[in-house]
Amino acid sequence: MKAEQIIADLKKKKFSPVYFLGGDEPYNIDKIVRFAEQHVMDEAEKSFNQIILYGKDVNFKQVVDNARQYPMMANHRLVILKEAQSMRDFEKLETYIKQPAEQTLLIISYKHKKPDGRKSVFKALKKTAVYFESNKIKDYKLAEWIHQYVQDNGYKISMQSSQLLAEYLGNNLQKIENEIGKATINFTPGQELTSQIIEDNIGISKEYNVYELQKALGQRQISKVQLIADNMANNIKNNPMPLVISSLYRYFSQLFFVAQNQSLSDQAVAGKLRINPYFIKDIKLASNSFNASQYYTIFQLFKDYDLKSKGLGNRQTPPGRLLTELISKIVYAR
Repeated sequence: MKAEQIIADLKKKKFSPVYFLGGDEPYNIDKIVRFAEQHVMDEAEKSFNQIILYGKDVNFKQVVDNARQYPMMANHRLVILKEAQSMRDFEKLETYIKQPAEQTLLIISYKHKKPDGRKSVFKALKKTAVYFESNKIKDYKLAEWIHQYVQDNGYKISMQSSQLLAEYLGNNLQKIENEIGKATINFTPGQELTSQIIEDNIGISKEYNVYELQKALGQRQISKVQLIADNMANNIKNNPMPLVISSLYRYFSQLFFVAQNQSLSDQAVAGKLRINPYFIKDIKLASNSFNASQYYTIFQLFKDYDLKSKGLGNRQTPPGRLLTELISKIVYAR
């Protein structure tokens, strides 16, 4: 079941005795828990009937005792077990899960950890509870998620701007939500989250960023590449080497794949690379800008400079200098 469906059911007062919210992506788990805390119980009911427990502080007996109590002047009790992954005897909750109290909503938040489906407690949860597993979004799907998120909030954004945010904010969905929230705080419905607004409010330069650097490298615009690299190097805190190398490696991996598979259709390439078809045309054009020997050299450069950026074999060169060195060597790779 999707997070949106769980929240919709809670909103309609369509309750279940046990909810399990687990996985390594906390964003949707927190979203559901936050909604439950704020909206399941009326303010008058919360004092006696809404209980929040923390896995590191309680054992299974305390959880069960709270869950089996009867509500006071209300139809239900709400027991939220946070940080359940830290509970030492979590597996002992299996007995309760198989026969839960109908008058209680037990919401289990099991974050930052993938549930072990081989264990009987999770098998019981899958069978009897509302079971939601929240997994991190794959990098190749992140721009699409951002694009859809902005649209769902009533605004517009281009795929280029979505990709720009994805490259710089990573797949921390809460961070993405916070940054988009700050940028759109004074928006009216239908307004577009442009690259200029992103630069002004989120601090990502629309001209000097790794996304524009990739495009300039692919088009062999050497003077533009050097200009972008110098600017990024002067703002190295906003352009950490691991992030830049990771982004460039992913980009050149895409170019190399296309260069080796020229006969594939755009749709087939998009499927194989797991990227939006919108970007295929530019990637195909850029793939011809390098030969096999250059690709080999460039991938070796990524390996070498990744180690250097982590201090291995490099004690003197500042990160900004390392960045400009790497880009220069990519430009003149043979």
